[in-house]
Amino acid sequence: MAHTAGLSFDASWDPFLWMVDGHELHLVEDEVRRDPQRLVAHLREHGLEAVETTPSFVRALLAEGLAEPGGPTVVALGGEAVDADLWNTLAALEHVTALNLYGPTETTVDSLTAPVTPDRHPHIGVAVANSRAYVLDAGLRPVPPGATGELYVSGASVARGYLGRPGLTAERFVADPFAADGSRMYRTGDLVSPGADHALRFLGRADDQVKVRGVRVEPAEVEAVVRECPGVRRAAVIVVGDGADTRLVAYVVTDDPSDAATATDTDAATATATATATDAVRAYASERLPAFMVPSATVRVPELPLTPSGKLDRAALPLPSGGSGSRRAPRDERERRLCALFAEAVGVEGVGVDDDFFALGGHSLLATRLIGRIRAEFGAAPTIRELFENPTVAGLAGVLPDGAGTAPRLEARERPEVVPLSHAQRGLWFLNRYAPDSGAYNIPAALRLRGELDTGALRAALDDLVERHETLRTVFPLHGEEPRQHVLAPGESPSTSPPWRAQSTTWSG
Repeated sequence: MAHTAGLSFDASWDPFLWMVDGHELHLVEDEVRRDPQRLVAHLREHGLEAVETTPSFVRALLAEGLAEPGGPTVVALGGEAVDADLWNTLAALEHVTALNLYGPTETTVDSLTAPVTPDRHPHIGVAVANSRAYVLDAGLRPVPPGATGELYVSGASVARGYLGRPGLTAERFVADPFAADGSRMYRTGDLVSPGADHALRFLGRADDQVKVRGVRVEPAEVEAVVRECPGVRRAAVIVVGDGADTRLVAYVVTDDPSDAATATDTDAATATATATATDAVRAYASERLPAFMVPSATVRVPELPLTPSGKLDRAALPLPSGGSGSRRAPRDERERRLCALFAEAVGVEGVGVDDDFFALGGHSLLATRLIGRIRAEFGAAPTIRELFENPTVAGLAGVLPDGAGTAPRLEARERPEVVPLSHAQRGLWFLNRYAPDSGAYNIPAALRLRGELDTGALRAALDDLVERHETLRTVFPLHGEEPRQHVLAPGESPSTSPPWRAQSTTWSG
């Protein structure tokens, strides 16, 4: 079992239970567990069979080959809702058992579990042993199958309450009307719908609470802190994006008279004032809030838009546009390409070389995505640690090795009439001529098959493979005194096609 969660995460103790049950537990270093490519390689190298992570991060792991044969056979997901696309992807893996885990911290985490199977839509399953799950209406009455209600969890796992917060404890931990022992149940605030088999579908929240990268956040709490920042007159904090791209954005009205500037103002003074105000808000929030609650972007507006009823008009709030208006432009082609990748990763229009990736809205999951794009673009990429230590384009450009990204890109070209052999092909051709009966390059493999072999299907599959890969139908006929490559058409064979019958021919595949 791989332990891949930070120890401050509420579900980080789950893998320790595997160890108590007799399994071998591997503690994965932070630098490895945060890097999808290195983590997948680590899982394979050490033969780890089970891993638990969030739905957002498992997408990055799947892109790096997590589901390929030889990887973990048990994948447990928790912390976020599993959408239909990811559910179907995991359900289609015959050699992987995937589990969807649900549970708030207040119920000692995993309270419901569901196997991810292809015959079901995404759901959070049924209660685990010693726990009970109720779906109740506003009057604490059970709702019928197919209806929507709020999820309550009771049983041995329910916590005592919130330390030093009796009001919030009384609101969330309420008497269990279905228990005769006077025990309490936890009001999760999650809306669910029970099915005919009692399995529950997650539908969303009954309040404004959201999850940002698997951690519960109350935007009102963040908003209260931002509003206390010196120089801020009014503030609003909303959630932008969904899934792995979920982030908090703060909108502030400051005491500075330049707030009256319109969106078309581009003078340096206004840009500098905006950058100063947003940096001050972020610094103030960072001192008083945990990192996951600090707004990833701050937008300075003249006034907060309101609906006719006087409520905040969220739809009228402008989307964050990136860094400050006084950005420093890229100085060379490498920085220009990195700026484009930064902007693509965080979803903004433009990025300067001094803009901080995390101040623009980046986070650890977007960081892994950015590193993957840099690797594809430059042929080399920084580590997660290097990105955290050098979060700007200017800093990251110095981390990449000299010559990265300078090699010419491979582009499709029209095949010339005569194609010479590569060095490897020439070696194969020579060895075939030197020892034509040698089996040195024959690699035997044995497969144990169950049932009757459908030779027609097997032949069709091999034909598809040969048609897909030109190298499997490339032969080396002589062109004068020198061998050359010739790609046969699909279905053409050197043993039946007249042009090759009179010549000595070597197969490359």
